[in-house]
Amino acid sequence: MATAALRQERAGEKFAGLAIYPRWRLLLRTVRLAAGQAGTLQADFSRLFVAGRDGCAPNESYQLALDPAGAAALAAALEREYAGEGVSLDPAAGELPDHVAVEMEFVAFLCDRERAAWRDRREAEGRRLLLRQRQFLREHLGRWVPRFAREVQRADPSGWYGEVVGAAAAFVHHDQDLVDLLLAWTRDPARGGGGGE
Repeated sequence: MATAALRQERAGEKFAGLAIYPRWRLLLRTVRLAAGQAGTLQADFSRLFVAGRDGCAPNESYQLALDPAGAAALAAALEREYAGEGVSLDPAAGELPDHVAVEMEFVAFLCDRERAAWRDRREAEGRRLLLRQRQFLREHLGRWVPRFAREVQRADPSGWYGEVVGAAAAFVHHDQDLVDLLLAWTRDPARGGGGGE
């Protein structure tokens, strides 16, 4: 893990001009420093996310304080959103559709498909995927990850998970801004971009 983080840090220097870069470097340093701390990290993980003592459940339904019916409706809506893009959860994995890792993986999936669309010069598909990312970030991750990050940082102020979840919240914020900029850029007639949203 530490070696991979160091490799990413060196490769990432080409992104030094991005606003997220300082947070990215801090995250990579945090990951590198975690080498050899597996026992401590496992205990902290259980305390923060499994035992529930610190109220840091990594799920949208928990963070938005939904009742059981609201949580079930959210899970069904997320599964429909995932299915609309050809994604389904493996029932054997036991993953909840509103878990932070699942939601962030879905955005990463959309980003990868968007990248492929631009590479293949399918501009309409690239814009559609940008719009999907914006919608998902606004309706889901952007609504609850900042609160989740604050809770984890409060419960783990100088710890590894506080830093990692803080970085995740910064990435969500950065992605929202980046998607808005890319949508504006692709709309620019001087660039040959498309029309409205």
